[in-house]
Amino acid sequence: MMPSIRLGSLRHGPGAAPSQVARGFLTWGFAIMEGVLPAHDLGRLDGEATALMAERRRTMEADPALRDRLAAQAPDAHRARAMAVAAGRLEIRDMPPPWNDPATALGWFARPPLNRLLAEIFGAEPLALLAGFSGLRHHAAGPDPMDLGFHQDGAAFGEDVPMLIAWMPLTPAGLESTTIQLVAAAVDRLMWADGPEGGNPWDFELPWRQVARAYPDVALWQPVIAPGSVLLMNQRAIHRTCREACMDRGFFSLILRVIRARDAERLLARFPHPTPLAVFAPAEGSGDGGGDGGPRYRLQRIGEAGGTIVRSADNTI
Repeated sequence: MMPSIRLGSLRHGPGAAPSQVARGFLTWGFAIMEGVLPAHDLGRLDGEATALMAERRRTMEADPALRDRLAAQAPDAHRARAMAVAAGRLEIRDMPPPWNDPATALGWFARPPLNRLLAEIFGAEPLALLAGFSGLRHHAAGPDPMDLGFHQDGAAFGEDVPMLIAWMPLTPAGLESTTIQLVAAAVDRLMWADGPEGGNPWDFELPWRQVARAYPDVALWQPVIAPGSVLLMNQRAIHRTCREACMDRGFFSLILRVIRARDAERLLARFPHPTPLAVFAPAEGSGDGGGDGGPRYRLQRIGEAGGTIVRSADNTI
């Protein structure tokens, strides 16, 4: 029987903080993406989400300047379609040409005005949501995704397999998490911290000046690939039934599918603009998930659709 996921995080009153709204949409989206919601629940959830979006819209439109700015950024029809896709109610393949082509659709959703608009509503860059919900699932991850084979406690992968992590930007609009934090755009380093205590050893050096010029408003980053079913916390795979508890604590580090290494090139080629990507393979001596972490993975390839852009100190996470 499929695990159940509480969706109370969707039900926020008029005083809901933007971070609560964002977390509600993220929780809802991951649940739908995982296929753990019975079909008869989708209508109810759609109604709740529609009411929540209407409430957010009323809040934004109470500010005439904000209302005018949003109205100028995207036509209503395009905005409604974009929100539907980002919310998981539409698939790219179900949209009319040319939107059913993933490269075209991702390129359109990557336009800064629309990104900012949806970030106001969802609290997250729509590309991060869209990549999980639609295009990559059907077009990029290959026909034979591997089953992770969880142990019951979710402490380890069932087998060591290559994985691909695609780094997508999240805007700070409404999303407050200490899990993944950009310390400063002028410093060429990304520091990870698990809550206020810190201590996660993951530490990647990135060309942040280049990234900051391309995404001047980005403050948070989240690893995203096509759908699967594993959370990482301190390099530890968390069983899907722990998903909401982890989210409530602010853990948003996601690996959404393990794929074959040979599929990585096709996925790299699908992105319409440079996107930092990293491919990891199991490192020698990988653990079985016991102790304070799961298997370790050695950096196999890093690219930006052809160029090296990311590296870690010892090529291992």
